[in-house]
Amino acid sequence: MRIARSLLCTLVVIPLRLTAQVEPTTAPGDRVRVVAPVVSKASLTGTIVSRGADTLWLEVADRPAPLAIPFTAIQRLEASRGRHSNVLTGLLVGLGVGAAGGAIGGAACGESFLCPGPGAGAVVGALALSIPGLVIGALTHSERWESVPLSRVSVSAVRGTPGVMLALTLRVP
Repeated sequence: MRIARSLLCTLVVIPLRLTAQVEPTTAPGDRVRVVAPVVSKASLTGTIVSRGADTLWLEVADRPAPLAIPFTAIQRLEASRGRHSNVLTGLLVGLGVGAAGGAIGGAACGESFLCPGPGAGAVVGALALSIPGLVIGALTHSERWESVPLSRVSVSAVRGTPGVMLALTLRVP
C-alpha cells in the first residue's frame, strides 16, 4: 500500500512541477513591451499582430500601421499577464504614513489635555489615512509583466543575392 501511495504521489507531482517550468511565449493578440533601441529609443508597448520567422509585427497606439521589428533588434521582450489594483499597497502606505504622522503629531503637542500622545496619535493617524490610501489603491491599476526569453540562435534568408543564402544569428548575452 505504501508503494502504491508513493507511486501515485510521484505520478501526480512530477507533471505539475514540469508544467511550472514551461517558458512563457507570445502569440498574436498578446500585449507586449519591447526594448529595441535600433527601432525606437523608448520601449514600445503594443499588441502583437503577427510573428514571422525573423520579424515581430507590433500594433502600437501612436502609429497608423503595424511596426515591423526584426527579432535581431529586440533586446528585451515582456508579455503582459493582466492588470491588478493596488488596494493592499495603498492601504499599507496609508497606514504607514498615518501612523508616522500621528506619532510625530502626538509627541509634538506637548502636555495639553487634548494631546493624545505618540501611541494614540499613531493609531488615530493610521486609521484616518488608511481609508484614503485604500481608495487611491483601488482606483490605480498596474500591469504585471513577465519576461519572455528570446531565442539565442536564428536562421533567416538573405534577400538581394543570387541563389539562396542563409544568415545565422547567434545572440550572446
